[in-house]
Amino acid sequence: MKRRISSGLVILVITLLLVNLGSISLLNAKETPKEKFEILANEMVLDKDTLIAKGEVKITTEQGKMTGDRFKADNLKGKGLLTGNPLLINEGWKVSGNRFEINFDKEEVFVPQNAHIESETLVADAKHLLLLGKKEEVILTGEVTVINQERKLTGDKVVIDLKTEKIRSMGRSRLTLPGDELNSGAEE
Repeated sequence: MKRRISSGLVILVITLLLVNLGSISLLNAKETPKEKFEILANEMVLDKDTLIAKGEVKITTEQGKMTGDRFKADNLKGKGLLTGNPLLINEGWKVSGNRFEINFDKEEVFVPQNAHIESETLVADAKHLLLLGKKEEVILTGEVTVINQERKLTGDKVVIDLKTEKIRSMGRSRLTLPGDELNSGAEE
């Protein structure tokens, strides 16, 4: 009986916290009071303006979900940190890295190391990744490698449009095409 009461209390406290943290959203989350926002974890610590969730953390909104081992949200700063093999799944895209630094107000996720993003047709790796939710694009920097339909693009900075999968590189870049496309039949 005590376990049910404490579980109910935890759910009530989390619901109250989420009302206070109502500005927190994943990518492209529209700020409406009806939006579903749920955090599941093995342990949670709630304070006036902060939330710390530990162990098998799952954050779900109508736009997508994030998972990791530890999540800390600061409502005053509008920022969050997700660590422990974080993964973001949103509209067919998967983003991973060593940690996610989240800016809820700007709807941005920064991956400072070992950044990886993929869809059904594209895979990209870089040192850093900045996901801009409002612009629906990703900026990859530092030893970027993008593989799209057997084409390989490498460079220092690459921008990917998340809706169209249009890829733009900036700075010195190299595009490698599969062997069949390089052979036009003409001799050099």
